[in-house]
Amino acid sequence: MAFNGVGCNNLFHRRFDHENCQSEPKKDPHAFTGTDGDRMSDEDPERAEAIEKVKEHLGFLPGGVPNSLWGLTKDMLAVAIVDGEKKRSSAGMPLVKIDGIWYYNDHGDILTYMKEYPGD
Repeated sequence: MAFNGVGCNNLFHRRFDHENCQSEPKKDPHAFTGTDGDRMSDEDPERAEAIEKVKEHLGFLPGGVPNSLWGLTKDMLAVAIVDGEKKRSSAGMPLVKIDGIWYYNDHGDILTYMKEYPGD
């Protein structure tokens, strides 16, 4: 099911059950206007640039994305990484939270990038 740009921000709903979501309709700032990744004209240019960079980094993952993220398109995943909650592990590694799960978020470390963080 494709996300239609209205309703809640819950990624589960956006992927699987959004039609049954009771959230109020609203404009989705993450919506794409075309399949080639063209952005809506009112999007923040810095954010759009960050999303494009993340999409590039995702293309270099040697094992692909973790199974828990397979339901997301590359566009949706890039938006979730850019907009997601962030923190650092106790070892100082950058992390991002997607669908309630923390993932390593250092694209410079290709061995751990977007792998699930086991916790401290």
